[in-house]
Amino acid sequence: MPCRDGRDDWPNRTQEATISRLSQELKKAKDDYTKMLCSACRALEAQDFDFGTNPLLDDWWAAHKAEDQARVEAELRAESARAAKAIRHKQAIQTAHFKTISELTDEERALLKEFDII
Repeated sequence: MPCRDGRDDWPNRTQEATISRLSQELKKAKDDYTKMLCSACRALEAQDFDFGTNPLLDDWWAAHKAEDQARVEAELRAESARAAKAIRHKQAIQTAHFKTISELTDEERALLKEFDII
């Protein structure tokens, strides 16, 4: 009967670590190739290349541009939301400055405390 000490799963842990490492390496390689292909397609597009001559490339390029556009739009929405929140905070602080402490709403009081004004 073999001896067991609780570390008998070491081959599985080693395999999991190897799989995780390989997965990270594959993701990095995919990202690198995607960047190169994107750059090449931009250059081809600038030269009016007919992507229809390669349907696989045409499909990839159309999908990639759509993904890029969606990412840019999401970043713009997030930045817009951050800016709007900052403006609301600034307006609330300005409004709160003209009130006495007892006249402040809970939200205004919390906001002033957050920025160490009171």
